[in-house]
Amino acid sequence: MPTIRLLATDLDDTLIGARSEFHLYETWRQTVQEIRERDNGVWAVCTSRRLRDFHRVFSPMRAMGLRPDFVVARHAYLYRPAGRFGYVPRVLWNAHIWFVHWRLTSRANRLARRCRFRLQDLWPDARFRKGRRFRFSVTFGSEENLLAAGRQMRGILADFPALKVLRFDRTLALLDIPFTKGLAVAEIARHLHLTKESILAVGDGLNDLSMLDGTVAGMTGCPRNARADVMKAVAETGGHIAEAPALVGTLEIVRAHRAGQVRCVLPDGWQDPSDEAYGKNVPLRSRRRAHRSAWLRHACVWGLLLYLIALVFAMHGLLPFSRFIRLPFDLVLRLAARLLA
Repeated sequence: MPTIRLLATDLDDTLIGARSEFHLYETWRQTVQEIRERDNGVWAVCTSRRLRDFHRVFSPMRAMGLRPDFVVARHAYLYRPAGRFGYVPRVLWNAHIWFVHWRLTSRANRLARRCRFRLQDLWPDARFRKGRRFRFSVTFGSEENLLAAGRQMRGILADFPALKVLRFDRTLALLDIPFTKGLAVAEIARHLHLTKESILAVGDGLNDLSMLDGTVAGMTGCPRNARADVMKAVAETGGHIAEAPALVGTLEIVRAHRAGQVRCVLPDGWQDPSDEAYGKNVPLRSRRRAHRSAWLRHACVWGLLLYLIALVFAMHGLLPFSRFIRLPFDLVLRLAARLLA
């Protein structure tokens, strides 16, 4: 039975999915406890969230008695528990990571500008657009130009994993891929004097690739909801591709590695992300629409809250134009009175 001395897991969609899985939290607690007692192992949660956001999202598991031995926040910043003080940072490591982020960001900016200038020179009629999630996206009029531009961009970024080119229908998008979770897992292993053969890493997103590519973890796995790139990396390292998503799949991965029954078969319908046709039928506007809808919901909530605060002051005549501020509220009251009459 393989020994798992370090279990490194992603948080969103790996431990905590879209559906409620409270009934599995006790099973997961027992699994982690078994690794700690049998293998003298530790559990690290690696997330892109800030530490305070991690506490908020992780609170249901914490209520069930779950507490990781390490937390990797914002992809690479390392924290460990310190009794009643909660989680405290490892200052020297986090200072080193800040410098690494600065260096990677500087290089990413140079390469992104180089990509944009190259495309503008070769295809002056291409339509560029900046996005919230992307450094930029560029739309082409023909399939031939799109494929040629994709090869140009991938050639420029060949040795830099922190930028990735994605295709959405007739659009290419340049996306930032945080590539430092693997550095944090390697630092935990160095601190505990562990070899990579005793490390199991589980994740589902592109930002988990650095700990799933076989360089820091000898055992890897991904749940059924993982991206195609992640499944490919796990399959290449001989890891386990679960048949179930989120926490159910993560439990399956741990059990498969402990029992020596690893299954790295790609699921039906999987498409190689290196294929030029990958993403051909996935429009970018659907992702933009989702982010726009979330922004609109937040704006509506904050707008309603500000109106209610102003209404309270207007009811007492403490604001200029109080009559106009009260007008929508008075109209609603009159309409309600007519409906109930």
